[in-house]
Amino acid sequence: MYQKLLFPVILTLVLLPLAYGATGVQVLDRGIDGNQRLYLINCPDGSSGSITQQFTPGNNIDADRKQTNVCIYPQKGADTCRPNWDIDNAAQAICQ
Repeated sequence: MYQKLLFPVILTLVLLPLAYGATGVQVLDRGIDGNQRLYLINCPDGSSGSITQQFTPGNNIDADRKQTNVCIYPQKGADTCRPNWDIDNAAQAICQ
């Protein structure tokens, strides 16, 4: 009898943290368009926004380019650009 109950309990203990862990900020890379890389941001509260990471002109390889600016476009709030943001900090700013 205990063996029949053990499997569902173990399955629940394994899958429950996975389900709750998927509710963080989601950053989706949408690719390069000209001299900028585009990201789509999904927030835990259901709102969204986008980020553009702007580069100096160069080859299509990110290693050959220098970041000049990162701009956020939240669903609610004002658009903002900063040269020293990384993508994770910009995504957190969108979801605040």
